Amino acid sequence: MNIIKIIGAAAIVGASSWTGFSAALWVRRRAGQLEQLKLSLELMRCEISYNHTPLAKLCGILAGSTKGEVRSLYRLLATQLEAPDAIPKQAVEKAAAELRGLALPQRSYDRLCALIDGFGLYNTAGQLRQIDLAVRTVETELEELNAQKANRCRSYEILGTCTGLALMILVV
Repeated sequence: MNIIKIIGAAAIVGASSWTGFSAALWVRRRAGQLEQLKLSLELMRCEISYNHTPLAKLCGILAGSTKGEVRSLYRLLATQLEAPDAIPKQAVEKAAAELRGLALPQRSYDRLCALIDGFGLYNTAGQLRQIDLAVRTVETELEELNAQKANRCRSYEILGTCTGLALMILVV
């Protein structure tokens, strides 16, 4: 009987701690994806300024220059944009829907969708202004997240562990 209680208590503490550490990992993942998105937007600015690269090819270049889920997003986007009847905004939404681990904040995601949707509608100067606007949005969200990241991660980890311990005390 005691072994069953010990196993149950360990499972409760483990599950609650796992939940807290997962939430902290999600915050860290979001910060990393924002940094990768910012990097890709800077590269996009260079490609548009100097090479006037078409969107499908640009997404392929960005996929080769980024990491993680942002790389996967651009890779899927490049594949979908190669279709002759591809609509950019629908392509980015479909690519994002296929990715399970994409953790971009809503404002940055919306700005990226607007940027992709407006591709080719503006001259080079207008396109660069759109990219700059997207970079500013990502930088703002990244600064906000980095200012809170350490405290939020620590809080999630402690809260998960303490919740598990409290549940263990109540159950056992």
